[in-house]
Amino acid sequence: QNAISEYYRQRKEEYLQSTMMEGFDAAQQAKILRFRRRKEHEAELEKEERAKKLQEMLDDERIAGWIQKWERVKIERVAALRKHLEWCRLSPETTEERRTAKKLNKEVRIRTQIVFKRAGKQGHDLEIPECEAMALEEILLKRCQDEELVVDAERRAAADAHYAAIEKAEAEARAEKEKDRVRMQNISALKIQRIRALHESR
Repeated sequence: QNAISEYYRQRKEEYLQSTMMEGFDAAQQAKILRFRRRKEHEAELEKEERAKKLQEMLDDERIAGWIQKWERVKIERVAALRKHLEWCRLSPETTEERRTAKKLNKEVRIRTQIVFKRAGKQGHDLEIPECEAMALEEILLKRCQDEELVVDAERRAAADAHYAAIEKAEAEARAEKEKDRVRMQNISALKIQRIRALHESR
């Protein structure tokens, strides 16, 4: 019962504070206008806070999805690169594929000697074809790792661009909001001046 009474008391007080009554002098009317502005400001802040919390939830979901998307991109790009390199080495058809095959085969020949010497130092008796297969695998692995780094760099660049766009939009929104605040402040000041002028003219 006390809670209900307090609720209605507060509602009545707000009504009296925000409602223009006949006979109010300029000071009372100005006080009511200030009260209205404060309540509107509080309501706007509350609305912004709710919107902020909702945006944070959406951002968390978006970021999780964004990370998953780029992981898929990385996996697909690496798989496509490896398949392309293997194809170029075994069955090159275009000029570009033959150029890639020539470069890759040169790398494999150089790497094969490195693998052969390394195996000998470690006491492994490997034939050249075995060393060649290991050399090719090491080269393909290195190319795939390099591609992963490229994708990671693209992901960071995309993130930087995204957040730069957000910061720009937020700065523009703040500037526009400040313009609105100044405009409303000027309108309120004019209202108070008119109220005082009407009161003084009576």
